[in-house]
Amino acid sequence: NGVLITLSLLLEPYFIRMKHGLKIQDNALWYRIFSILRTLVIVVIGRYITRAFGVSEAWEMLVKTVTDFKIGTLFNGTLMTLGLTLSDYLVILLGTGLIFFIELFEEMGIRITEKIEEKGFLPTLLLTCSALFLLVYFGIYRGDYIASEFIYKQF
Repeated sequence: NGVLITLSLLLEPYFIRMKHGLKIQDNALWYRIFSILRTLVIVVIGRYITRAFGVSEAWEMLVKTVTDFKIGTLFNGTLMTLGLTLSDYLVILLGTGLIFFIELFEEMGIRITEKIEEKGFLPTLLLTCSALFLLVYFGIYRGDYIASEFIYKQF
């Protein structure tokens, strides 16, 4: 991720010139969608790299994901064999939905954090503490959490 960020910063002047040359406007809907999808692809590839034991294994995993993808596995009960419970999937669904809507509001120019901060110190503190409690509860104290199994352990 650091390499990608550094490269993007170094190449930014060239990207800006290319956008001006192609007359691409940053606020065009198609360009915003493209930017979101581009970032998603970069993040997903980064997740493969951090999950694999090396870049070659990450590449093999990525290729297998694309070439051996079967849509039916999403609906035939295979997901329930991954060791997650129905409540785990509910937490994932609610968390993903919450992030999606917050990002959607941010894209529309509605600054959620500013709206929360306008409510004052105590409501902001309560919301922050509640979020941290839920994060710790659902992330650590629930399920078979093993501290030594941290995602970056092989690095």
